[in-house]
Amino acid sequence: MERKQKIIGALRAFAEQRAGMEPGNYGYGMDGYRAYRRESASVTRDLHDARELIRAIEWRDSITAEAIIAATRAFSIKEREDGGVYVDYCTGQYFPTEYRKAVCAVCSQVLWDWTRDYCMPAPQYAVNGSKSFATRAEADEYAKRYLPAIVAIEERRAGKTPGDYLRSTFKREYGRRLASRYFD
Repeated sequence: MERKQKIIGALRAFAEQRAGMEPGNYGYGMDGYRAYRRESASVTRDLHDARELIRAIEWRDSITAEAIIAATRAFSIKEREDGGVYVDYCTGQYFPTEYRKAVCAVCSQVLWDWTRDYCMPAPQYAVNGSKSFATRAEADEYAKRYLPAIVAIEERRAGKTPGDYLRSTFKREYGRRLASRYFD
């Protein structure tokens, strides 16, 4: 648990650092000022998103440090010899506009994997979108009656495809804006 807290602390410190936006990069005059303010507001929204997603990972005890490290595709989490943890991130275009989105991408991947593995209801298998079965073997047996016709066997969770079930779960938990940005 201590390792998970260190990783969460490193993610939080990385997301909380100052963006370091350069107003001169946005041009001069009123148009440059507006562009700078618009981008600044977007970076601040990313911070709020990162805080919410980090908190969601933190309070779920069954999410492990290994699960967080496995989800890091946008950057890497490194451990120092003294036991400390830090985030190593390579900028793609412009650091101030992307580093918090990278934290959100990692957190959303952790939450997606955890919800898929631990929170989804038992699967049901629908044959041609109508008749439902509890096991894949029962669905296959029923589908053999229709051979040589084309038969579709779909996995359903609470009447939805697994992806639709996960997306609706995140929309209900985090709201439409956050869910459409990171869980779509």
